[in-house]
Amino acid sequence: MYLPTITTKEEEEKEEDDEEEKEEGEEEEEEEEEEEEEEEEEEEEGGGGGRGGGGGGGGGEEEEGGEGGKVLQLGGMSKQLLAENKNNERAFSWSRHQLVVTKYKEDERTSSSPYAMFDSENPVVDFSKFSDDNEDIVDEDLVFWLTMGLHHIPRSEDLPLTSTTGTRLSFSLAPFNYYSECPSMSSSDAIRMDLLNTKKPSEGVRIQRYYGKEKETCAIPASSIYDDQVRENPDTALESSRFLGVF
Repeated sequence: MYLPTITTKEEEEKEEDDEEEKEEGEEEEEEEEEEEEEEEEEEEEGGGGGRGGGGGGGGGEEEEGGEGGKVLQLGGMSKQLLAENKNNERAFSWSRHQLVVTKYKEDERTSSSPYAMFDSENPVVDFSKFSDDNEDIVDEDLVFWLTMGLHHIPRSEDLPLTSTTGTRLSFSLAPFNYYSECPSMSSSDAIRMDLLNTKKPSEGVRIQRYYGKEKETCAIPASSIYDDQVRENPDTALESSRFLGVF
């Protein structure tokens, strides 16, 4: 059974007032949201302009106080599967990490030694100790120890000799917003050649050389002093460790 709803005139006026107040409130919220969006857009335009100005020239950010640096890219990643400090694993503890950064030390020149296969229980060069000291590396001369490798799946073509096709390993250290332009532009060997007339190559070429702001000359390398270094420090040739009592 349906009973019709009966409303008085006062109730109808009250409902209309409530609806008007609700609409006004929604309009105010929309205006506030629009103002906030406009402010955000202005902030993005203001901040983005500064970043874009530096990003256009790469190193421009560096000149204006932005952050510049270098990117280290590894061309071969491998995981060490042996348990730490088991069997002969200590002899090549450098393989535990793809990258280790340490403070430069005169007696930390290599990550292993020719004696590694004979002294795995107490290695002459224990690479794990290079980083276990947890020294501060800020504002110090640094050494980057990179580990690269490949996982090889045996195949019939490995007999009698394992093929090395496609097993190239490499790494690169590239500038990132470090220079204001490509550093090769300052090279004394930089040269650009264009045809004077692309439709008639026989007319010759236009040659333009780039010397940068200042033309610099390369210094003559100093003569080798290797013999004197070996006499003073035999470790240079023997790749052992003085502090472990070998010498």
